[in-house]
Amino acid sequence: MRKKSRRGRHAAAMIAALVAGLLIFGCTTGNVGRARAPGELTARMVLGEYTVKTFASEDEGRWEVARNGRLLLRGHGWRFHIGMMPHEDECFPAELLGKDITGNGKPDIVIFEWTGGAHACFVARVIALDEQAGDCRLLAEIDGIDSLPRFKDLDGDGVLEIVLHDMTFRYWPGCFANSPMPRVVLRWQNDKYVADARLTATPMPDSTELAAKAANIAQDPEWDRDRTGVYSCWCIPQSLFQTALDLMYGGHEEQGWEFIRLAWTPKYPLDQALSEELRGLLQHSPYWRTLKRERAGG
Repeated sequence: MRKKSRRGRHAAAMIAALVAGLLIFGCTTGNVGRARAPGELTARMVLGEYTVKTFASEDEGRWEVARNGRLLLRGHGWRFHIGMMPHEDECFPAELLGKDITGNGKPDIVIFEWTGGAHACFVARVIALDEQAGDCRLLAEIDGIDSLPRFKDLDGDGVLEIVLHDMTFRYWPGCFANSPMPRVVLRWQNDKYVADARLTATPMPDSTELAAKAANIAQDPEWDRDRTGVYSCWCIPQSLFQTALDLMYGGHEEQGWEFIRLAWTPKYPLDQALSEELRGLLQHSPYWRTLKRERAGG
C-alpha cells in the first residue's frame, strides 16, 4: 500500500506552489520612471495613438504600452507575444488587438507570456486602452500555468470567454504526464475573470459507453506496469481521473465519483486516501468552488 505521508507532503507542496505562484514578473503603471535597457525589439503593434512593443534579451523579456511616445505601462518576464502565441491559430489574434473583448466599451489588447523551461507556464495579460482618458489599464493576468488561455466567444454575445485547463492536479497522482487537466471556461464579470458553470458544463455521456470505458480502464495493463504485483499510484491509467474530473467539471459530480469506483482495478482495493487527496485538491482549485456554488444556485 502506498504511503500516505509521502503523498500528503507532495500534495501540500504542489498546493503551496499553486497558491504562491510559479511566476515572478513585474508590472509598472503611471509614472514609470527610468527603465533598464529593454533588449532587442521583437514585435511592434500600433493601435491608433497607442504603440505596443515587446523586447527580448538573454536574461529576460519585456513589454510596454505607450501613447504618443509617452510610456504608460510596462512589465517584464521571459518571452512575450502580442495577440497570440506563435503557431496557435485558435487564439483569433484579430480579436485580441484593439477590440472590446470584455464588454466594458474600451478596446483591449492581449499580451501573452511564455515563461520558458521544461514545463513552461503561459500567462495572458488583458490591457484596456482608454482612449478618452488617454491612458491604459491592466485588467487581468490569467496564469494558465501549463495551459494556454484561449479567448473564444462561446455564447455569441460578442464578449470573449477564456478556455483553459485547471492545472491544480498536475503531478498528481504521480508524474506530470499522467496528471488530469479538466477543462474550464472563464467569463468576465465584475472586473475579473471567474469560472462559468453554464459554459463549462458538458452533456452527460451515454451510460453504456461510460461503463465500457470504465471496464477497459479497470483491466488496463498500466496498473501492473512496474511488474511488482504491488499497487502504486504512479501506475494508475491517466484516463481514470481525467474522465472522472471531466464529468465533475462538466456538471456531473456524482457520476464522476462513481466512475472512479467503477474504473478501479479489481486487483487492488480502492485507494481511499487518494480519494481524500482528490477532495482536498478540488477545494484548493481556483475554479471548482465557484462552479459548485453556481450550480447550487448560490
